[in-house]
Amino acid sequence: MNKDSLLISKAKKGDKKAFNQLVNNNLYLINYYLETNNYNENNKDDIIQDGYLLLIEYITNYIKKENEEYLSTYLHKRIKEKMKSIIKKYDYNDDVQEYNNHFIFDFVEATEQKELVEILIKFIIGTDTFTFMQKNTLLAKLGFIENRVLTNEELASAFNCSNTNFYIKYIDSIGKLRKAIVSKKIEKDKVYHMDLFSYFNTSKEILIDVIKKNLNEKEIFLLKLVWGEDFSCFNKLEDIILIEEDALAYYKVIGKLYNIIINLDLKEENFNLDLGYGYALRR
Repeated sequence: MNKDSLLISKAKKGDKKAFNQLVNNNLYLINYYLETNNYNENNKDDIIQDGYLLLIEYITNYIKKENEEYLSTYLHKRIKEKMKSIIKKYDYNDDVQEYNNHFIFDFVEATEQKELVEILIKFIIGTDTFTFMQKNTLLAKLGFIENRVLTNEELASAFNCSNTNFYIKYIDSIGKLRKAIVSKKIEKDKVYHMDLFSYFNTSKEILIDVIKKNLNEKEIFLLKLVWGEDFSCFNKLEDIILIEEDALAYYKVIGKLYNIIINLDLKEENFNLDLGYGYALRR
């Protein structure tokens, strides 16, 4: 049996861990075919990011249908040719940058940059476009909180995952954000859900109960700095005052709450809180 067969079978049934393992097993292809071509070293990170997104897309397509060839053969054929196109695209970096500037400026016509940042944050946090981890990844990697851009290693540790898995989350979330901007899916005047309860995809009662039972005073203080005294609204950026090391501490608290919530016995939690409704984090 081919080494990927069991993982493919599980991924076809919706097993996300198996899918991620398939991606991890084949990440080397991106670097391999990058190094077999000439490219501008300044564009390496962007090329790799596009390559990883491409890999995820090809594996997704592969598991959706029956294929006679092995996954490795399927990927080698397609990535070998596609990497050339990606590298060629970045040869015209100035044109690409000009294009990026155009669609961003079209979207934020007659607005200040600060307003753009606030709109992006509202969209990221307040919609179902992104998973919970993707929301946190974007906030942290784009430096929205205290202008602190955290490293992949720091965030992988905070979210209890490997560096590779975190990077996959990062490029996937950035890709979604780019598509949203290009398609002008982000609506300037729309009201988005910005409370901590919706952020965790759970009920207010459940989240408050979890916070009281599992967080210390410092952890609760960090949450309130970002989400307000009653956790009902993401604070304005200028009102979020964290020292540098506290920015990472905040994401560790978020990761801690996430793991607690997804492992809750929802039936028991609803019974203990006398709730007739409520739901735990789905993703």
